Amino acid sequence: MTAVLVALMALGLAAAVGYPLWKGVREDALPSLSGGLVVQDGVAYSDPDELALDRALGRVGGESPVVTAARVDLEAELERQVAALRQQRRIAPPAAAPAAGDCPQCGQAYDAGDRFCVRCGASLVQACPNCGHPYDADDLFCSRCGQTL
Repeated sequence: MTAVLVALMALGLAAAVGYPLWKGVREDALPSLSGGLVVQDGVAYSDPDELALDRALGRVGGESPVVTAARVDLEAELERQVAALRQQRRIAPPAAAPAAGDCPQCGQAYDAGDRFCVRCGASLVQACPNCGHPYDADDLFCSRCGQTL
């Protein structure tokens, strides 16, 4: 009796696990990766029914326009925005303040630590015009970005 009960339980378990595999997964049950997205108020919905449900629940108002965009276009736009933010956050280190000397522009004497000439306003720090990295007087190229100096 126990063996029959164990056999029935094993058969039931095999049926529960095997049925979805035997029947196969329907193509329309899977979300489409290349399909369109519905965007409203900055929220992207993969299905227009999701937007309708949010409207019915009062989470989204109907006054703003609904934009339908291809998922590929949306991903490209996100990548562009991320790249722009990374570029904004990339801050060049402050250039070292020069020792006391004379301004190369006008000849006015300046104190150690001055970054600009008090007479002509010229920068006393030699920094790359492209990335702001300091360089030495005999450098021909920036050591950080390769810009010709």
